[in-house]
Amino acid sequence: MEDATMQRLMKVLTFRQRPDLSDLFVDSVSYMAENVGDLASSQVSLSTFYIKSPPTAQAKIARLSEKDREEILQALRVVYPLKSSQPEITSIIFDLI
Repeated sequence: MEDATMQRLMKVLTFRQRPDLSDLFVDSVSYMAENVGDLASSQVSLSTFYIKSPPTAQAKIARLSEKDREEILQALRVVYPLKSSQPEITSIIFDLI
């Protein structure tokens, strides 16, 4: 089963000249968990984005540098741009399928 979000993330990474990162997510799936809170009387909605990958890819993902992880987060924010009615993605958790 193809994950449309992962396909879009891979395209953004490839466009940003990072096919090495894109290739890690070929068989990955994703989902988002939203946390809603109230900060100084304005509602805040933050999300954690989960990426589940096969063991071989996960082993490589676990060794990524902080810079590469930040590149993935920035690409994900292109896929899910910050909008007033949408949650802000603040972190990514990488896990096994």
